[in-house]
Amino acid sequence: MEIQPTAPAEYLSALADYFVQDSDEKRCAKCKEWKPREQFCLDRHNKDGLHGHCRSCRAAHRAANPGKNRAYRAANRERYRVHSHKQRARVQGVEGTFTPAEWEAKLRLYRGRCHWCRKKIQGPLQIDHVLPLSKGGTNRLENVVPCCARCNLSKGSKLPHDFAGRLF
Repeated sequence: MEIQPTAPAEYLSALADYFVQDSDEKRCAKCKEWKPREQFCLDRHNKDGLHGHCRSCRAAHRAANPGKNRAYRAANRERYRVHSHKQRARVQGVEGTFTPAEWEAKLRLYRGRCHWCRKKIQGPLQIDHVLPLSKGGTNRLENVVPCCARCNLSKGSKLPHDFAGRLF
């Protein structure tokens, strides 16, 4: 790659960032300052394994936008729950997926009742894998059921026939 002497400063700065990955410092994408690598959070999605913004810039962003993440989670509770289960399954290398709309349809089918104890639950139902992911279960819609927190925590990674006998 040939660098032109008349290249814009931003281009040269980006080039410098790319070639200085192995140094003890990194340039913050927000404040544009060079800082020690210890001032950046880990981020496995970036080439260098560090977040693009320094800790102080991230803290300033969180202070300027208080409750933004909490507000999103509250407004999209089921969507966030499905997303976190998909991520967990992806990390474990499990096949299958389902959409938030499919999960909502399954919740309507169960009419607010727990799959295991059949009690009507006022709060949010949790996603439970009938055949646990740790025992080779999939993350397909056929393998997930809504259940109350009590049953989900009691069941843990037990197989259905081991857990169902304890209910009655």
